[in-house]
Amino acid sequence: MRRLLRLLPLLVCIASCGTEIGERRSVLLITIDTIRADRLGCYGDGRSSTPNLDRLARSGIQFADATAVVPTTLASHATILTGLYPYQHGIPRNGFHLRADIKTIAEEARETGLHTAAFIGSFAVSSAFGLDRGFDTYDENFSIASSRIAGDQDRRGAGEVVDAALEWIEEIGGEPYFLWIHLYDPHFPYDPPRRYRRGLPSTAEANGSMAFLTELWNRRRIASPEMVRTIDGLYRDEIAHMDREIGRLLTSLSGEADAPSILVVGDHGESLTEHGVYFKHGGDVFDAALRVPLILSDPGRAEASLREDPVTTIDVYPTLRDLLGLTPSRSIEGQSLFAPPTSERSAYLEASMPWVAERAGEWFNRRKSKAVRKGRWKLMESAGGGARALFDLENDPGESRGRRGGIGAGAEAFQELSTILDDHIAETDKFDPEEIATPSEEVRERLRALGYTGR
Repeated sequence: MRRLLRLLPLLVCIASCGTEIGERRSVLLITIDTIRADRLGCYGDGRSSTPNLDRLARSGIQFADATAVVPTTLASHATILTGLYPYQHGIPRNGFHLRADIKTIAEEARETGLHTAAFIGSFAVSSAFGLDRGFDTYDENFSIASSRIAGDQDRRGAGEVVDAALEWIEEIGGEPYFLWIHLYDPHFPYDPPRRYRRGLPSTAEANGSMAFLTELWNRRRIASPEMVRTIDGLYRDEIAHMDREIGRLLTSLSGEADAPSILVVGDHGESLTEHGVYFKHGGDVFDAALRVPLILSDPGRAEASLREDPVTTIDVYPTLRDLLGLTPSRSIEGQSLFAPPTSERSAYLEASMPWVAERAGEWFNRRKSKAVRKGRWKLMESAGGGARALFDLENDPGESRGRRGGIGAGAEAFQELSTILDDHIAETDKFDPEEIATPSEEVRERLRALGYTGR
């Protein structure tokens, strides 16, 4: 009941939510697909080459403890653009469509008179799924993909995405805008341009291709330590290439008379052998697949700082509203990243499932791994409504020592987070699967080609 009362303002605002328009200013949202925070230099990785993101982090606000609420591309981006959990916006995993009654940040930005555009790197966030709402331009021209991914018509590299975005910025002639750039490069398969491959251990089989990764996922091949180092290196090389393109974008924008506010965030991470998961994401709610970088640069308003308090991707939407000068926010779960930190907040996290979930009659999160995070504590429920385990992230950041109950503070946290998790599950169960359109076979095939399904 408590949670239902908290949802009432959301339902009212979705139907009729007014906005107050403040100063018109440009805002740039950069989302990076499948990016682990710990593979960036500014988050402590001495092996990575990410000078441009590192520089942006030093000059802006860097959030050291940022978590995605779902480790799947489409569902996570829907959360970023709406401020809602997957069971609220209607996209539990890739291939589904944003609920018709949900308003995106782009729609709100356009209502203020801003130009709006999105330039995306993968079919996973195609306009076919409803994320194009509110964008005057939604560029998903994968036919211009570079030769290194020739034959793959559903993704393109950071260079092509940045080129198209810069051309659009020039076309609008200095007028204020809301711009979303989606960079897909760190996502598997791992195939960085040759000049970014930095002489890592050479293993013929471990080439980062979908064929090789599929053999790992299907347990037809055992990854040796050398293979793991090679794939991890290729993953870093993809990130280095992407960082260079981000640098090219930022250099171009720095010459504008009115530089935009910039928010950079990962949609989710990637498991690189943690908990026995090799080079993929989506099936669990461990931090390896959920911890992401989050950097906010707002010249003239926000001083450079490092924030240690936990935040999540559900906080991006109210922050974008804040940057756009829109008040009040209709989000009831997230809060603007400009707001003072508080220890009272909790976040709900859920995994996604493969297409077999439809055949089993299971939608949304009913049989997924789920978790609630509050401060140092994280309560995780295994898939299928299984056992719950409490993790102390302060003393066990690798999430290797889950406990079922506990004493003292642990026991209190277990009970409190169990109640919060039960509330979220109760809200999820209220949704009617018939309200959600089943993905077509064509959509499924295109997602399979990207490695999303059938594993």
